[in-house]
Amino acid sequence: AAHAASPYGTWVRPSTGTKVDFYECGGKLCAKIVGVSDPAKKGTVGKVIMSGAAKVAEGKWEGDLLNTD
Repeated sequence: AAHAASPYGTWVRPSTGTKVDFYECGGKLCAKIVGVSDPAKKGTVGKVIMSGAAKVAEGKWEGDLLNTD
């Protein structure tokens, strides 16, 4: 059987080049910006953009995501 990829780790948003680290936080899924390609966005590095997302099904998480654009 195929397994969904783990959400954890550093992912790159292709449209902007922003690097986001997804990590476990108290049994939930959290994410923070760890790198940007746009110098105007450097102030967002280190910002937590998701906290407390819950796994609701295999490969599916639900929570609130902060839009920094």
